[in-house]
Amino acid sequence: MEIRKKDENGIEFYTIELTGQSGMSQSALATLAGVSEAAISNLEDTLLTQAPSKYLEPFIGKPLTLLTQDAVIDGRKQGNLKIYKSTYCAAVLQHYADPETALGGGLSKEQRALQKATATRSCFLFMQVGIDLWIQRITGWDQRSRVALPHTNVYVQRIEHMRDHTIADDLWCVFREAAELLLLIEKDWRVPINDYDLLDGSIGRKWSDYRKGKPWATEKGEYIHQYRDRRDVRSAAAYSYDELPYFRAWLRDEYVPNHLPNYLITKYGKQATQLIYSEIGQLTDGLLELKMVKRSSPADDQNLEKFLAARQLLDEKFLQADN
Repeated sequence: MEIRKKDENGIEFYTIELTGQSGMSQSALATLAGVSEAAISNLEDTLLTQAPSKYLEPFIGKPLTLLTQDAVIDGRKQGNLKIYKSTYCAAVLQHYADPETALGGGLSKEQRALQKATATRSCFLFMQVGIDLWIQRITGWDQRSRVALPHTNVYVQRIEHMRDHTIADDLWCVFREAAELLLLIEKDWRVPINDYDLLDGSIGRKWSDYRKGKPWATEKGEYIHQYRDRRDVRSAAAYSYDELPYFRAWLRDEYVPNHLPNYLITKYGKQATQLIYSEIGQLTDGLLELKMVKRSSPADDQNLEKFLAARQLLDEKFLQADN
């Protein structure tokens, strides 16, 4: 992952070239907060061991650092770097600038005043423009170079708008029946989704093919599916409740294990799909043999990098939504 680094008077700032996501080193955060690196490390530990301040509460159980495996700075691989996310850095600076925040450690009144002044000055600098833009300006990252990445919360928002759609009481539709799977993919598996990705569309096509010629298949109906974008109003297939038990069994036993991996590979590449199934503990030998490749191409590596960057934006979006 290519990262821009700027050292200003010993303070290290970083921006991911692909996305513009920014952060700083532990030593930089300590300097700007007016405390020691040990204090920053201890503060991170409090998120696990005791009640943190109001500024840090949103970060309990959340990743605090940018993805920095195999980081590349000025064309040189750096190994793994620990770079605190800009949002966490902002919260830490606000934490230390608050006069009600107790530091402990035997600081004198004068030392406490100096520390608070340092943190307050740092807060003032980034709050004028926003912390990401502040660091991006320091590192020289150009907003125009940003690669278009998947939007976030797409499936979650579509499900929230489920009442937009008009369907008869005696019919069901794939979109509603697949809602649990859509949430699983985006919310639990943390797969970034584009606005026009239609996993339910993929499910609908496969289901339509599967039910053809089946003795239990009934005449299809339709309903009005309302999109909140340029697609506007579309007619979509609806089915009799007599078919619903067959659909649920097919979705669980056929689509999820056999068709879903292919869908994810098509959308996100083999490496990202392998990562997803590894994380959820479902990377079987059969899946690995049939779907994956042992050696990745530069294009595969780039697809994975985009996926990881987009996933991090998704994490940030969910963090904001939860608070």
